[in-house]
Amino acid sequence: FPQHDTNNNIDYFNSPVISPLNIEKKSLKDISEQKERSIEFTHSSELGILLKSGITIAKKDTTSAIGPLGLLGFGLTTFLLNLHNAEVYPMSLVLLGMGACYGGFAQLLAGILEWFKGNNFTAVAFCSYGTFWWSFVLVHAIPIWGWTVHVDDESLAWYLFAWFVFTCIMLVASFTKPWVIRIIFATLALLFLLLAAGHWSKKHSVIKGAGIVGVICAIIAIYAGGAEIINAAWKRTLLPLGAPGEKMCGEIEE
Repeated sequence: FPQHDTNNNIDYFNSPVISPLNIEKKSLKDISEQKERSIEFTHSSELGILLKSGITIAKKDTTSAIGPLGLLGFGLTTFLLNLHNAEVYPMSLVLLGMGACYGGFAQLLAGILEWFKGNNFTAVAFCSYGTFWWSFVLVHAIPIWGWTVHVDDESLAWYLFAWFVFTCIMLVASFTKPWVIRIIFATLALLFLLLAAGHWSKKHSVIKGAGIVGVICAIIAIYAGGAEIINAAWKRTLLPLGAPGEKMCGEIEE
């Protein structure tokens, strides 16, 4: 059984091997009455024994920050899409491919990994906008494959308006984040609203204006993702994010 020091604390790492057999020989009463301790563990067998004893376990997170991947996946694909909305070039399979892979898969992956880290805000954001890109690709690719007629403006407008509502929710939640994150969601909400209005009114000038807003939103997102990478690499703030302490958007939430 684990050794005790003079303060009646248990030393789990300088003791003989712990097994379910010898832990049952000792009453767990002394262990459960101790103050909660936060320790690091290296073996899953130790985790099982310690959980049964009622001791709080904390595993150190050694994974890298995934937030920049989500921000850059969002920013680069949004930039290309809104160059199209601003009538710089027509719809292209290059844009659809970029949207499916970097905008869709990379953001969804970032969201799932943020969920494992316990970051609710970034997990919901990246998973949602990642699947948005997959839905966007399907909406535009299925007519190309000849499976159905092209989507009409009315339904597309409501589709974009639904994303405007969701983005407004994320905008309110982003007020706990750095200013750069708030600006991203504010411009993104405006982008979805203008795109919906453009398809409802069937005015290309409104959609073109939305494209300009979208390019601005994308550049800010690219800046935020790049800032996190550069600041982490240099271990100091070279590119500010607009908040005291420069808290990263992917930091674990309390």
